[in-house]
Amino acid sequence: MKKVLFLFIFLVTPLLFGQKKYKIDYTYTDVNKTSIESSLFTDGSESLYQLYDKRDRGIKDLPNGEISFVENDNLSRFCYTNNEKAYYRFLSYGNEFIYFDKYNEKTNWEINNDIKKKINNYECVQAKLSMNGRRYTAWFTYEIPIKFGPMKLHNLPGLILEVKEDGGFFEIKFKSIQKVENVKELFDVKKYVLNKKVMYSYQDYEKRIVEIEVNNKIRWISEVKKMDAEDETTTSINDDLSNKEVLDNLLDCPKNLITELKKYQYN
Repeated sequence: MKKVLFLFIFLVTPLLFGQKKYKIDYTYTDVNKTSIESSLFTDGSESLYQLYDKRDRGIKDLPNGEISFVENDNLSRFCYTNNEKAYYRFLSYGNEFIYFDKYNEKTNWEINNDIKKKINNYECVQAKLSMNGRRYTAWFTYEIPIKFGPMKLHNLPGLILEVKEDGGFFEIKFKSIQKVENVKELFDVKKYVLNKKVMYSYQDYEKRIVEIEVNNKIRWISEVKKMDAEDETTTSINDDLSNKEVLDNLLDCPKNLITELKKYQYN
């Protein structure tokens, strides 16, 4: 009898979670240690991960005394996902980019059930993933069998409560989960995304970003040399740092981007 009851719970629990609508709140911390509130909405078959970045576009002072350029607008960044594709939206030089990725082909998680920790009283286990030039370490719980996670980090057998990009690009931490009557935010974004006239496949996104960033680097080198000639000075620029700043604005890293950027040196 106990075995039958256990089997019933095991089979029915994911179904019950899948039929309900949820809003999961997180805190997103970016590479510059700026914390931004975010939420994951799901109805079991689709999801939306929305960042609520309230900052205006422009140069911002960082706590360490350095400066950073913020790309943002009133829609901020988001990732809408259905059972086939994840659509990511971000800004580059004031221009909107939305591209889709067939994430199911890429979410080959390495789950280690022997590495555990408690997060908000949930028992979590560790999982690792390499995807699109980045490496992620996540903590998820079997107690909440929701397959969608922040960004396009999906297809784990439970909800992600913490995840970080191993290179420091971001860290996301769970705050709370609640059932909701509707997920209007999800369907509003879905309509916005699917009505877009300009949409990039992941392969087209890679080509376009490499083209944009290489052209910008060539232009910046020309401008720096022009200023040096006018001032009769020589500007010393850390080329590796300038390349890293490009990556710090991209969730997905085109495989040949750094190779192409390194063909053009400031010094």
